[in-house]
Amino acid sequence: MKYILKKSDGTETVLTHDQLVISYNRREIDSSSLAKAEGQNEWVKVGVLLGVESTDTPRATSLVKCPACGKGVSSNAPACPGCGEPMRSSVEQASGALNPKDPVHFIGLIIVSLMILVTIIYIVKKLNAP
Repeated sequence: MKYILKKSDGTETVLTHDQLVISYNRREIDSSSLAKAEGQNEWVKVGVLLGVESTDTPRATSLVKCPACGKGVSSNAPACPGCGEPMRSSVEQASGALNPKDPVHFIGLIIVSLMILVTIIYIVKKLNAP
């Protein structure tokens, strides 16, 4: 998808979604810059398009502990300002998203992998049996 970005000087430029993300990450544009999808009439903030800002009212902020360095980090922060560790969003936490650093998930992955391996060996032996 292509977007039309309205620059602060009033000029407009066409960018792909990836180019928009790269420009935002390089701080060439900020989240309050305006953009719209090609063919659309409504201008929206780049932050809303990229999902770094919400159109809803701001969420309450609380401090959570960074899993890497242990410092207090805002629950709305995408990463720890101290060490840069990406923070899990409240949606990920609520959904129980897999955390590869969690030993329970790692052990579960090993068990499932072993079950698949045993099943494959059983099928191969069954097919090769006289």
